Amino acid sequence: MLALIVTIASACVAPRTGASQECIFNDDCPSGQLCAGTLCRAICRDDRDCSGGFLCRPSATPTKRACLPPDDFGYCVHSSDCGPPWLCSLGRCVPQARAPEDCATYDVRLRPVSTAMGIVCLWPEDQPGDSDASR
Repeated sequence: MLALIVTIASACVAPRTGASQECIFNDDCPSGQLCAGTLCRAICRDDRDCSGGFLCRPSATPTKRACLPPDDFGYCVHSSDCGPPWLCSLGRCVPQARAPEDCATYDVRLRPVSTAMGIVCLWPEDQPGDSDASR
């Protein structure tokens, strides 16, 4: 009985890690996870729910957030999924910048791109013509 109580208690406080397996739909993932960026991710409410340096970010599933690596800003359907100053671009939350040099404040690998929404900061592989670059 004591072992059962300890097991249940540790499951309640155990930090959640990031991705576990590839997926297309949320139903492809085990309980407590959802599909974000083609990988099953732990569901979270805030950064304290994640471990290993992962952060709680938008998942593109309404009202659900997922533990993602720090260089993954989250997934979206609408810019409102990301929250200011983030915008939704091609299904991913991206930082909006006032000036091109602002992108480096998020990550030095991000590159400014002028769009109809203003200046957004994209990873090299997300920019037109740079499909072979990687994070």
